[in-house]
Amino acid sequence: MKILGLCGSPVKKGNAYVYLEKALEPIQGTGPEIEIVELAKKKIEDCVHCNWCLKNKDAEKICAQKDDGEEVLHKIKSCDILVAASPAYYGRMTGRMASIFDRTRPFIFSPAHRGVMKDKLGVALTVGWGRNAGMETTLLSIIYSFMVLEMLPVSYHDGGALFGAAGIANPILVRREKDDHHAVEADLPGILAAQGVIKRAVNLSGRIKR
Repeated sequence: MKILGLCGSPVKKGNAYVYLEKALEPIQGTGPEIEIVELAKKKIEDCVHCNWCLKNKDAEKICAQKDDGEEVLHKIKSCDILVAASPAYYGRMTGRMASIFDRTRPFIFSPAHRGVMKDKLGVALTVGWGRNAGMETTLLSIIYSFMVLEMLPVSYHDGGALFGAAGIANPILVRREKDDHHAVEADLPGILAAQGVIKRAVNLSGRIKR
């Protein structure tokens, strides 16, 4: 089982990355192959709608653009569970995250790659500054992308993760020093919700494979 954690923050090793790491922590070393990719370290151009992918029959090449997107797309294609973590930007995923999801168009239309994400599991994670700071709409923006790819979004009701899980990065709200740049580490309910939804995704993926 391959799990890809995709961090859409433009900040390297920021709160979204830490939250993603914490979410995956309990399943480290339990069997699944886990990889985290930070889009902050990648050059990802927007989809330019050139329609090259609609005609592409090359199983090795996914997109015509020459940037880091090709590498990330191959990692997305090969995973069983995609965990997409984005900070809440204007109540939605970041532009970097949106760009890579836009670039998954070949997984819908390309003769060589069509349907490769169908029935795979998707987990949405986000980090916001406050309890009403656009987290649920950010989660939904990720879930919409999963659904376009015919993926199966995972929820975890017992942890309050109805649309995925959200963490809070405001040091005041989680009782950390004001200059703590990784305050999400102190949001225990948010971390437990994220870990719960990940564990459920692993369980579901195993059942689907069986």
